[in-house]
Amino acid sequence: MKVFGADWCPPCRKMEPVVDAFIKERKGTVRLVKMDGGVENQLMKQHHVEGLPTFIVYKNGKETARRQGAMTAEEL
Repeated sequence: MKVFGADWCPPCRKMEPVVDAFIKERKGTVRLVKMDGGVENQLMKQHHVEGLPTFIVYKNGKETARRQGAMTAEEL
């Protein structure tokens, strides 16, 4: 899963403990790649990310799901 966020983004900061718990519960089955949307502008364009936070899920190298904005642990 790729997560585009930024330190200055309130919804991104709100999602940090939710994402950490999600990854911990699925240890070994989900890999997290965090991208700093405040720095990685080119990667944001390349992945068509228009807002923060954005979560992109991949399976076998192909995008299978995408969600933008803060959400609950259940929604994630």
